[in-house]
Amino acid sequence: MLKKKGVSSMIGYVLLVSFILLLAVLVYFLLKTYANPVEELKCPDETSIVVKSYQCDSTKLNLTLKNDGNFDLGGYFILATTSPNQEIATLDLSRNITSSISKLSPRGVKFGEVEGSDNSLNPNKEEKDIYDLTGLEPIYSIEITPLRWQEENNQKLLVACTDAKIKKVLNCTGTFGCVDECTIPGARECLGNGFRTCVNDYDGDSCYEWNAVIPCLPTETCSGGICMPQTGNIYYLATWGNDFTGDGSITNPWYNLTKAWTVVEAGDTVYLREGTYFYDRQVLSDKSGSEDNLILISAYPGENPIITKSSSYTPSTWPTALIYIRNSDYLHVKGLEITGFIPTNLDQWSGIYAYDSQYDIFEQLNIYDCGKGMTLHNVNQFNIINCDFHDIQNVYPGNSLVPEGLEFYSDSEDNLNAINYVDGCRFWWNAGKGISSYSYKGRLVINNSWSFYNGYTPGTFDNSLKSSGMGFSLGGTNTNDPGTIARVVTNCLAFRNRGWGFSENGDTYNMQIYNNIAYKNGLAGTAGGFDFNTAGVFYYISNNIAYDNSGNNYVLNVLTNVNHNSWDSSPVVTVDNNDFVSIVESQLLNPRNSDGSLPDIDFLHLVSNSDLINRGVDIGLPYSGSAPDLGPFETNY
Repeated sequence: MLKKKGVSSMIGYVLLVSFILLLAVLVYFLLKTYANPVEELKCPDETSIVVKSYQCDSTKLNLTLKNDGNFDLGGYFILATTSPNQEIATLDLSRNITSSISKLSPRGVKFGEVEGSDNSLNPNKEEKDIYDLTGLEPIYSIEITPLRWQEENNQKLLVACTDAKIKKVLNCTGTFGCVDECTIPGARECLGNGFRTCVNDYDGDSCYEWNAVIPCLPTETCSGGICMPQTGNIYYLATWGNDFTGDGSITNPWYNLTKAWTVVEAGDTVYLREGTYFYDRQVLSDKSGSEDNLILISAYPGENPIITKSSSYTPSTWPTALIYIRNSDYLHVKGLEITGFIPTNLDQWSGIYAYDSQYDIFEQLNIYDCGKGMTLHNVNQFNIINCDFHDIQNVYPGNSLVPEGLEFYSDSEDNLNAINYVDGCRFWWNAGKGISSYSYKGRLVINNSWSFYNGYTPGTFDNSLKSSGMGFSLGGTNTNDPGTIARVVTNCLAFRNRGWGFSENGDTYNMQIYNNIAYKNGLAGTAGGFDFNTAGVFYYISNNIAYDNSGNNYVLNVLTNVNHNSWDSSPVVTVDNNDFVSIVESQLLNPRNSDGSLPDIDFLHLVSNSDLINRGVDIGLPYSGSAPDLGPFETNY
C-alpha cells in the first residue's frame, strides 16, 4: 500500500513536468510569432563583413564595418567577451549603441538610420557606429554576425548569416585619441620621438601606422604635433630680417642663409618664415652636424618660404646654383620652395647643387622653373623624400644641357660604394628627363615615385625639343662591376613621357625593377615602357605592367630573371582600361597630403575583378592575397 506522502510526491513531479511542457509550448509559439532572426534559413554565399577599423578605450568603442561581400546587408549582432579565456561571446553590446536610432528585435543593430526592413548596406559600403562602454568590464574581443532580410513563404524574415560571423580581438589601451584625425588619411600626431600617421586601416589593428621614412629626429621632441629641436640653438630668417642689425631671434631675424651658416653648429635649427627671399648665391660649405645632432634648415612649421634669385645675381664660380652645399654632412633641409632660377648663360643652373657630402636629408622640397632642379654630385647616404621637381627647362639660346628634374652624378671611382635613396617624389614637365643617374657610379634606390610629362616644353606636349624625355633614366656608366645590383626601382609610375618610361640607358650592371607601371610613354621613335637591353646583363624584372605605350611596351635582352610581368604572365593576362579604377591623369597633380606624402589617388589602381591581381611573385615586398599584384598599387580586396 502506497503511503500518502509518496502519492503526494508523485503528483508533484507530474505537475512540474506538465508545467515545463506547457511553458516550452508557449515559448515555442511565442518565438514563432516574434520577429526573431531565422537561423534555419541560409544567407547567400559570398555574404561577408569585415571590421575595417576601430578605436576604443574603457568608455567608448568607435567601430567601422565594411560590407566586403557581394550581397546587401540589413544589420548585425554584436557580442563581446571580457577575457581571453572566454571562448563564447555572451555580452550583448547592441543595447549600448549611441550612434544609431534604429534597433532590431530581439537584439541587433540595423544598418542606416532609416526605419524599415530593407538591406541598406550595399557591397563595398561602410557603417560607422559608436558604443558606450561605461560601466562594463574591459572588452577583450567582439563577434559580429551580419543579418539580412529575406523572403520565405511570402514573408520577410530576418536571417542571421552565421557562416559569415567574424571575431576581432581589440586593443583598448590608448588608441582612442586618433578617432577624429583618422577620418583624414595622412594626418600626423607625435608619439615619442616619431610620428604616427593616420591611415585607412583595413585590418583594424590600430588607427595609426608608423611612418618609418619621416620620423622626428633624435634631437627633436613632439610639441603640438610638430617635431621641435630638443637641443641646440634656434635661429630665424624672415623676408624683413637684416643680417647686420638682427640677432637671429624670432623678433629680430636675419635674412640670408649664409648669415645663419656662420654661426650654426651641430644640433642647431634655422627656421625660414613665410614669404619670398630674393637671394644671391647661398654657399653652405665645410660645416656638418653629426649622426645624433643634425643641422636643420626648415620652413617654419605651417609656413611656406619661397626662394628665388635676386635681380643682382651674377654667375661667377662653378657651379651655378641658388643653394650650393659642399663638404657638409648630416644636414636636414625641409619644406623649401625654390623657383625662378632661369639660366641667363650657357651654364647649368641648379636650384640646389650638393657636392662631396654625406648623410643629408632633403624633404618636402618643391623645385620648379629652374635650369635644372637638383644636382647631387659625389654624394653618399642622401635621402630625397617627398619632393617635387617640375617645369625645368633651359631657355637660354643655344643651351643644350639636359634640363633634368633630379640628377645623380659622380666623377670618381671612390663613389662605387655610395648608396642614395629617393622615396615619394614626383617629376613632371621637365624638358629633359624626370630623374637621371646617367654618370652616377654608386647604388640608387628609388621607391614609390611618379615621373610623367617629361621631354616636352613644360606645360605643353610640344615635341620640338627632341629630348630623350625618359621618366626614369637609370644608367650610362660602364665602369661598375657587372655583378653589382646598382639600381633598385620599386612601386613607381611612368606616364606619358616622351621617351622610355624606365630605361637602363646603356648600363652594364644588374638592376632590380619590381612592381612598376609604364603607361602611354614613347612618343620618340620606338621608345615606350621598359628598356633593359644591354647584352649580357642579368636584370631582375618582375611584377611590372606595361600598357598602351606608343612605341614598344618593352625591349629586353637577357630574360633569365624576367618573369611575372603583364607581358609574360602565365596564365596570360590582358591589360585594358577596365583593369583600372580610374584613368583620369589629372590626379597625379593633386596636392600632397598634410605630411608631405603623395596624394591619395585611384589613377591606375586595380579594380577588384582585374586579372592583374595576385599574378605576381613574392620578391620581398609586402602584399595581401595569395600573391603580389602587378603594378605599384597593391590592393586590399
